[in-house]
Amino acid sequence: MKDKDEKKRAETAETAGSAARPGAVVTVTPPRATATVTQKAKPAKPRKDTAADAVRRLATNDPGGRHICYRAYISQQGWQEPVCDGTLAGTTGGGQTINALNIAAYGVNGSAANAFVHVAKSKDGKGRWSPSWTAIAADGENNYVGSARGDAPALLGFAVNVGSGRVCHSARLRGGGWGPQICADKRPSYLFGGSVDNDARLEAIKLTV
Repeated sequence: MKDKDEKKRAETAETAGSAARPGAVVTVTPPRATATVTQKAKPAKPRKDTAADAVRRLATNDPGGRHICYRAYISQQGWQEPVCDGTLAGTTGGGQTINALNIAAYGVNGSAANAFVHVAKSKDGKGRWSPSWTAIAADGENNYVGSARGDAPALLGFAVNVGSGRVCHSARLRGGGWGPQICADKRPSYLFGGSVDNDARLEAIKLTV
């Protein structure tokens, strides 16, 4: 048995030595190739312009002027592009309603806003105010009233104020025409556009300062 073990060790050593000798051919099986699939990244959607983006562009070209820009969130459609200085935001005649507004002003020493919204089971036939006004946004900064959530109530109306000069609006309700232009002086005065009637819906607005 001892002789057999020694012979086996000798054969093993000889095989190892021949593999290490120069010129020896060693066959190596490479690892199995694997394919890596890289998914192409989807291009990022461009960020939508806000009211502040729009009013800052106007301010760059007219730093001494007064401007107000705004955009509407339309039910089942989403945010519109911002418009400025008396241009229509919203829709007319299609039955769509505004659920939220984004407002930014420049040259008015800041602005604030509030929303008057539909109540699902109103006991007095009127909507309700949001719990509080927004903070006063500095010139060139965004204010938002209402909500862009899918279950958010429609806007019946809104209020806005400015720190200097005047702010004016025209509003259109669903099923009706344009109301007259109404203006308000600086804070503590404020401008209300729309209706307190719970059956009304704000459809379109125009703002100027």
